[in-house]
This record gives sequence, structure tokens and C-alpha cells, in this order.
Amino acid sequence: MAVMNRKEIIRGILITFFFNFAVPLGVYEVLSGRISDVTALAIATTIPLVENLWLFLRHRRVDAFGLFMLFGFMIAICAALVSGDQKMLLVRESFVSVALGLLCLGSIFIGRPLVFYFSKRFAVGNDPEAQREYDRNWQYAYFRNTMYRMTLVWGVVCLVEAVVRTSFVYALTVEGFLAVSPFITAGFFGGAAVWNVAAARRLRTEMGKIKGKRQMA
Repeated sequence: MAVMNRKEIIRGILITFFFNFAVPLGVYEVLSGRISDVTALAIATTIPLVENLWLFLRHRRVDAFGLFMLFGFMIAICAALVSGDQKMLLVRESFVSVALGLLCLGSIFIGRPLVFYFSKRFAVGNDPEAQREYDRNWQYAYFRNTMYRMTLVWGVVCLVEAVVRTSFVYALTVEGFLAVSPFITAGFFGGAAVWNVAAARRLRTEMGKIKGKRQMA
């Protein structure tokens, strides 16, 4: 599996921080008091979707995570408009996390786990031959077990993150939650990503050894 270099990782973190923290908080502060709080928050929390739109325009492909974000956002907007509760807008990402977590855990028992398909996308892209080579790795027990383990970890992380995020939504003010939200995301998903990178490196090393032994046999 391919691993991003340090510059790409730092750039990704900065872009995510900008669109998911700095801009939404700034927009909410500017609009709050001028229009209804629900409307102001709806506009502010739409900003992260711009990042997904940019990725789509740049790579000409639909991002699975972007679709989850959009789906969760639409549900939260409808709930907020019906109830008038701006807190519902803030828990929209929890809807996404729960959906993704359940998909990860469910995929463990149905066919190949979800992380297999995500890692395949990032590791080999659209190269048909590279995709076939990647698929052939499924014959190795170590590879299969690693895919299952990664998927299990991401599923659990998504569900726990959703619980923690929702708890903070109702424990803090809107401004307070917008301030801490990126750190919740970074803590859970950033930690899982660091673990995933380490696991992917171990996988490449072990798969190299396993394939080398098979070729020598």
C-alpha cells in the first residue's frame, strides 16, 4: 500500500484544518446575530463540503467519504429545520461516523472488508494490472487477517468517535463545540491513521517476505 510523503500529509492536515475549523468558525461568528442561529450554523457547516467538491473537480471521481458527509449533512439539515434545534446540525458528522462504522463492521462478515477496497484505491489507483496484482494478495492468510483487523479498528473508532462527538455537542455551546471539534476528529481519526500507516508498512514488509519464500520454494 502506498504511503503519502511528509509534505503531502502536512498539506492534507492544513487543508482539513482550514476547511473544517477555521472557515466554519469564522463564518458562524460573522453571521451569528445577523440571521437565525440555525441558518448561520447551516451555512457555516456547509463549508467542509467545499473540500470534497474540490477533490471531485480535481480528480474527477466521487469520494466515498464525501458522499457520507453530504448524506449526513442533508439528514441533519432536515432534522434541524423541523425541530429548530441547531444542535442537530452539529451531530451530522456523527451520523456519518456511525454509518461508516457499521459498514466497516458489517463488511467483515459479508465478503471482503471495506478497508480492502479503500486501500486498493489509494495503493494502486486505476492501473488494471496493479489492481489484479493487489487482488491476488487475498490468497495469503496474513494479508486477509490484516485487512480484517484494519477494518475492525476503523469500525470501532468511527462508532466511539460518534458517541464522544455527540456528547460534546450537547455539553458545550455552539462556539465551544466548533472550537474543539477538529481536535476530536484529529484525536480519533488521526490516531487511527497513524496506526494504519504503521500497519500498512508491516504488511508490505511481511508480504515481501512471504512472497519471497514462495518464490524460493
